[in-house]
Amino acid sequence: NYQSRSYAAAPGERIVSPQKLVYYRDNWYLAAFCHYRNLLRMFAIDNITAVKIRDEMAQNTDPTILEEFIGGSYGIFSGAPLHLAILHFKPEKAKWIADEQWHPKQQGQWLKNGCYQLSIPFNATPELVMDILKHGDDVEVIEPDFLRAAVREKITAMRAVYEKKI
Repeated sequence: NYQSRSYAAAPGERIVSPQKLVYYRDNWYLAAFCHYRNLLRMFAIDNITAVKIRDEMAQNTDPTILEEFIGGSYGIFSGAPLHLAILHFKPEKAKWIADEQWHPKQQGQWLKNGCYQLSIPFNATPELVMDILKHGDDVEVIEPDFLRAAVREKITAMRAVYEKKI
């Protein structure tokens, strides 16, 4: 059984073919072929509530496809990268960001104004938006527009929380 972090749903049974254990940001994940979704998926180990070994053989995934799934996009929301995020960091923050690895295929460059441009391949926005927001006004999303809009929506929602009177 598995309790997804993404949904408020009750734990559900998943039949999976395990492929690889992945350690990411102090957490363990199981990269597995999910027979329910008919896709490769990531499962947080700490959200697996019960395990039953089945008699059927596990479905193997081509190693190239598996590595692309695990490392192709930003964060744990993996899969083939569909987009490229372009972020500009203010000079005060730039020296720190230039030394960080957000993604193995990221590209960075110093801009003439002292800012640092970080380009990151990604597929889904949730984790990337969280990481952008933790840098506050020291970062600006340049592209794509839908990522910029997602960050703006979160900022608007945050502002509404803090404008409430206690």
